[in-house]
Amino acid sequence: MIYDMRIYDFQPGSVPQYMAAVREVALKIREDHGVKLAGWYHTDVGPLNR
Repeated sequence: MIYDMRIYDFQPGSVPQYMAAVREVALKIREDHGVKLAGWYHTDVGPLNR
């Protein structure tokens, strides 16, 4: 099994827009190709917008 870990830095206030786009577009594309999401996390403490 292969895991792909990604870390993104966002402009303040843009995280909700990105998360909505991933839910609506990217997850469907990945599922169509058999890629299953193992986890999705965001920072509550520490460096925010990550």
